[in-house]
Amino acid sequence: MTLSEASSSQPMPQHTERPPSCREWLRANGYGHVADLIDEVMSDWRATGRRTRRNWWIVLAGNRRGLGRVVAGRVFPVIPEARARSASGLSGSTSVPPVRVSNRWPPA
Repeated sequence: MTLSEASSSQPMPQHTERPPSCREWLRANGYGHVADLIDEVMSDWRATGRRTRRNWWIVLAGNRRGLGRVVAGRVFPVIPEARARSASGLSGSTSVPPVRVSNRWPPA
């Protein structure tokens, strides 16, 4: 059996539908201005050559006292759905996408 025959006989993995990104969810649920603020910060990072990655759900959940977080000199509002999602680690509401679990960053 050749390598090509062996690879063609194995079933292809099924890809599940990816939950919407934070910015997609924000735009779909009336928080377009917050998604635009995130896009603005990310474009500033790109323009300066930074390859910064950020978990925007954590930023939008606010700090421990429930106040908005500051990223790149901009204050982000606290979104109640993001706060509930971060507190439980799961989607508390059906409208909020579930937390993605990856092998790279397993849940703490």
